[in-house]
Amino acid sequence: MNNNHLVILTFFTFLGFPSLVAQNSNQREKGYAPLEDSSGVFRTPKADVTSCAEVGPRSGPSPSPEVEDKSVDLFASGDFSAWTDVDGSPVSAGWVFENGILSRPGATGDIITRDSYKDFELTFEWKISDAGNSGVKYRTRERLGLEYQVLDDEKHPDGKKPNHRAASLYELVAAPDDKPIKPVGEWNTSKIRAKGNFIEHWLNGEKVVSIEWGSGDWYERFEASKYRKNEGFGSWDGPILLQDHKDPVWYRNLKVRRL
Repeated sequence: MNNNHLVILTFFTFLGFPSLVAQNSNQREKGYAPLEDSSGVFRTPKADVTSCAEVGPRSGPSPSPEVEDKSVDLFASGDFSAWTDVDGSPVSAGWVFENGILSRPGATGDIITRDSYKDFELTFEWKISDAGNSGVKYRTRERLGLEYQVLDDEKHPDGKKPNHRAASLYELVAAPDDKPIKPVGEWNTSKIRAKGNFIEHWLNGEKVVSIEWGSGDWYERFEASKYRKNEGFGSWDGPILLQDHKDPVWYRNLKVRRL
């Protein structure tokens, strides 16, 4: 580079420097410019940094990206067209539909959906009789399957065992003692979510059971349970079952969607 070129470069650099200083000063006044710490490293202003932990709700149902119109109302017909006895025969007279409510006033036997489900979300409402017992089973084979326990915890003998109480994953995972359950005779809102290896039970808007099928925790509980001789238990594709446990029980608004 000769002397003439050096003079020209210096002249234009000098002309541009005040503009750069003014622009940087203006950005600092508006809070846009990066800040320089004592080490000379530029960093983003604290006001521009958002913590991931502060984004979105802190609690609530697990994400359900599937659209709502994929749900199937299992009571929509007001009859038993979506249901059979466990052996596939028509539902007997012990189960009764009235005003959108399914009840079991007399001895009859378990009933199952005609369709099978493995990955799904089921929402439903239930109320139990005084000292009563029932349950919603899923991923079933005949009468065997995972069970959302429906129970009068206070008066039924099963209430003495934590993992046999209402909303528990029966025999495997106990719902917490402070679960938000309604008194006997009042409606509870529940959800079962089973997707892949992950299983959740919800009660009145709160998650009360969560476990991963096939994990170390799962096998420890499974081996200590009465189900331990049933290979693959909890992973089957099967109908949803409503249990007749010889006590009056009521169900309504059973809606299922595949995941």
